[in-house]
Amino acid sequence: MWLYSTFEDSHGTMTASPALSPYDDALCKQQIMADLNEAGHQGRIYPIRPLAHPDRILIGSLNNAVRDVALSGGLRFGSTPKYEDPELPPGMEPFRRRGLAKTVSAKLLRTKTSSFGSDNFAAADVAPDNTSSQEMCKSLNGSVHWAGSWALLDITEAAPIK
Repeated sequence: MWLYSTFEDSHGTMTASPALSPYDDALCKQQIMADLNEAGHQGRIYPIRPLAHPDRILIGSLNNAVRDVALSGGLRFGSTPKYEDPELPPGMEPFRRRGLAKTVSAKLLRTKTSSFGSDNFAAADVAPDNTSSQEMCKSLNGSVHWAGSWALLDITEAAPIK
């Protein structure tokens, strides 16, 4: 993964993120386009082959500001390949839903978040339809602050995004 954007909702729908000024909006667009182009360049020259997704790199958390700029610059969406869900190894089912994820998550939050800054903020990627993971996050006093998405950036195109 090459890019993780924390650009919050530029449409002002969240009280914590007011709409950007015209100057800041233009600056944000320039930064996003530079990030996307650099991600594509780095993906093309990355020395380890094959990539997990040949000719594509994973971009994490495309929030509204990033999607808007990328769409206006020529981003297009295509179908996502369907994969079979892997089966759990034999004997694993009895260990599910017994609190292991919560225990590990709580320990990581207590011991590791300070390594990344003094604010003690942490984030989790939880799918909207994954109710058990949502409940686990709530039990750790987590709350939803923004929605994001994941995208595969096609790096076979040499032309920069404009």
